[in-house]
Amino acid sequence: MLESAAETLKVSVRKYLTSEIEAGSFPGAVYAIGSSEGILIEGALGYSVVKPARIRATIDTIYDVASLTKPLMTASLVLRASADGKVDLASPVSRYVDELRGTEKEAITFLDLLSHRAGFQAWYPLYTQGEGDAAYLTAIVKRPLRYKAGTRVIYSCLGFILLKLALERVYQRSVEDLSREVLFEPLGLPHACFNPSPERKYEIAATEWGNTNERNMVAERGLTFSRFRNYIIWGETDDGNAYYMGGVGGNAGLFATARDVFGIARSYARKGEGVLPAELVAESTKNHTPGLQENRGLGWQLPASRPDGPASMFSPSAFGHTGFTGTSVWIDPERDLIVVLLTNRLHPTTHANNMQTVRRKLHLIAVNAWE
Repeated sequence: MLESAAETLKVSVRKYLTSEIEAGSFPGAVYAIGSSEGILIEGALGYSVVKPARIRATIDTIYDVASLTKPLMTASLVLRASADGKVDLASPVSRYVDELRGTEKEAITFLDLLSHRAGFQAWYPLYTQGEGDAAYLTAIVKRPLRYKAGTRVIYSCLGFILLKLALERVYQRSVEDLSREVLFEPLGLPHACFNPSPERKYEIAATEWGNTNERNMVAERGLTFSRFRNYIIWGETDDGNAYYMGGVGGNAGLFATARDVFGIARSYARKGEGVLPAELVAESTKNHTPGLQENRGLGWQLPASRPDGPASMFSPSAFGHTGFTGTSVWIDPERDLIVVLLTNRLHPTTHANNMQTVRRKLHLIAVNAWE
């Protein structure tokens, strides 16, 4: 892209995101847009924290990326386990997690979990049944499936929590250590981590006060829990299931800058360079749920068929994901375009905005500039 066109794109992106900040959609945002060659434009706007202090967002602000953890970390590590000969993606997870044997979940495969076709419900507060890995696994085993594996797609956090537990059984190591060894260090991602140290707090964007969203969801299900956090969540993962299993969930828990997210996305855009074999990247980004409700890859969401979807302007080969805290990443191989947006839309309380609309407008600006 010509330098003048890049500057025009940057002006358009900043103008749009500034309008959303002024409208109260989120306190701040950091973006990175580029290609497999690297970041073309990037910027930081607004505030990473407004309560209890006011701290401006910067390029190096670290965000709780929420469900971006699923493709960027969990799915990547499962694919690496396949490349290492540790797991067969088509094999039952019960081969590695004994507790699933003899249950309705015995035949569920890694492919089923990665593509959200395993039959688990979308969400459940596992911490209400006990905290930590062992309690979570017991709760997952007990949760009834909503449907037979392979017959429907329901985007589920439970399936990715199970993948995290399976990975640690396979490698006999923590996912935190594996992420550092397989992803963060080889790709040169200095800020990406789980459970950031207290010394880094002022580098991190804050999220909501006291898990208000999950409090309401727990109450709606007629459940109780006495250990919800009663403070601004800042430097801790917002997601309750990840937090109460030690901050490292297969569904959430990753902290990263926009540059870090772009770095992992760029590896996928470059056919797994530095992380995965090209054939596994191709496998992960193809549709594994044809004829079902959604198009899903392995960890990745594929462009929706709806013309008003946030990714409908991308090429059919595109793939990406979103996060509840207001984050997203999309890769369009045909255009060689990568778009990363990190916001703290939950801070200090949940904002009544439509993040899908925000993402769609940002993606349209990027695609129009690219073309």
